[in-house]
Amino acid sequence: MNLFDECAPDPKYCSDPFPYLEQLRKATPYFFNEQRQAWFVSSYREVARLLGEPRLDVSATSFADQSPVFRSAVVPRLRAFFARPDPTPFVELIERVVQGQLQRLLEERRADLAQLSRSVPVGVMGEMLGIPQADLKVLQELSSHVLRAYDLSWPGGPARFPKPTAFLDAYFGEHLAAARKGSATPLVSALLEAQREQKLSEASIVEALTRMFDAGQLSITGCIANVLEWALSSSAAAESLSHSFAADPRQTIDELIRLHVPVLASRRLAREPVETTNGTIETGQRVYLLNSCANRDPQAFSEPNSFRPGEARKAHLGFGLGHYYCLGAPLARLEIHAVLTHFLPLLGKIRACGPTIWRQSWLIHQPDALEVLLN
Repeated sequence: MNLFDECAPDPKYCSDPFPYLEQLRKATPYFFNEQRQAWFVSSYREVARLLGEPRLDVSATSFADQSPVFRSAVVPRLRAFFARPDPTPFVELIERVVQGQLQRLLEERRADLAQLSRSVPVGVMGEMLGIPQADLKVLQELSSHVLRAYDLSWPGGPARFPKPTAFLDAYFGEHLAAARKGSATPLVSALLEAQREQKLSEASIVEALTRMFDAGQLSITGCIANVLEWALSSSAAAESLSHSFAADPRQTIDELIRLHVPVLASRRLAREPVETTNGTIETGQRVYLLNSCANRDPQAFSEPNSFRPGEARKAHLGFGLGHYYCLGAPLARLEIHAVLTHFLPLLGKIRACGPTIWRQSWLIHQPDALEVLLN
């Protein structure tokens, strides 16, 4: 298997891509795949540099509207909304959703932790956007196809739903129209206020809702599933996680994100030529910034593959960097905190009842199924 070729990824890669990515980083920080005509950047230094490179278009992983008006009116407002000084309303919402999932596990004594990991962020973002419960399952399925379209394709690969974003945009267009009649949640109200003040287009606000729904649950879903899979992998992992979480939850969560972020790369498109140490990224070429590989770069982190919260480390790139740092990072941390608070005490009573089924993917690393029994 040649890394990132137009073929199916090997099952060993799907279950643990990091040894393969480490070999790539050791060989070169910039790898150009001829079949895909795309660059893959793997070192911490170069990924961090290119995350803020203005000649690389970010619309594949950020809002489509990158106009100065949108960036100055909407992005700071959303950043302030999610990073509010008093997160109590978020905490209460997340607690309610997590406790609902926990109650199901306690009653049924059996669960798919991959599905549970999907249900928590979807439930949280659904309430924050005011989405009816009956609509969530269909929207979640459409979002899963958005994530699948983000991955590299190969002949005979998983079927892809045509243009899932168009269906989501249509839904959120109707949702926005209904919200204007008085049913807007605080988050949707913040977007409507920005639209009125700056005369932003309807398409920009609808697309922002779609992106928030996608990003607000897809990335954190995989992170929670990866963390739970790792915690169940050995008693040593469970003990280390429980001890560090009790001592310092914030540093523990950031270390988990560094190691277990599911989206392995941030996708960019060159709008202009960009010179690198290994050649020139030409206009129109795709660039994949391998954040997850950079997060395990020994030039940036000592013992990079080990769980070592509390050490003096560089900032991980799991949430991006600079202007494109994840808007929902504070919410993601709260969701992981709630899941760990409720599930760590149960680790000694949970056991896997089958092998972990890993997603077949080049760029998304997470379980598709993680069946467990509660003793």
